[in-house]
Amino acid sequence: MEKRVTATKDKKTGRVISVKPVKNSEREYANELQRPLNYDIITNLAGKMFSNAELAATLDMNRETFRRRLKVDETLRNCIDLGKELGKGNLRKSMYDRAVKDGNTVLLIWLSKNYLGMSDKQEIAIEDKKSTGVLLVPSQVSPQEWAKKNSQGEVSEYDETPNTKVV
Repeated sequence: MEKRVTATKDKKTGRVISVKPVKNSEREYANELQRPLNYDIITNLAGKMFSNAELAATLDMNRETFRRRLKVDETLRNCIDLGKELGKGNLRKSMYDRAVKDGNTVLLIWLSKNYLGMSDKQEIAIEDKKSTGVLLVPSQVSPQEWAKKNSQGEVSEYDETPNTKVV
């Protein structure tokens, strides 16, 4: 894409003093929206997770113009969507290969959790809806001693011993 500029020259020497870009007129803006694009390159770059701003910069197009072009150009939208989906598929395949072929345990665990619904958490369902409350366990007594005292009835449900902690 050609950039249009205006040059200011020195009157005596004829040398260029400054160069300024010419602002787009409405006619140039319309042409920019109709400029032919290489959709294969756009699909490829979108597959590499390029953002819209990065795509615009690669195409040497203003971000706002690119955004406007997206609104009117269905082929452009479809190419970007296709590229992003292909990129996700390539990333997923690469992760799978690293996990299975290379034996990467971290990736195997991650894939198992995300695609097979596996989890490290154990959910325990409590059937008895009557038993609600807090279990107080004495901190100075071992769990075995406490269980022994509890079975002998020496510890009440509301034991307010100072050496207790909530678990």
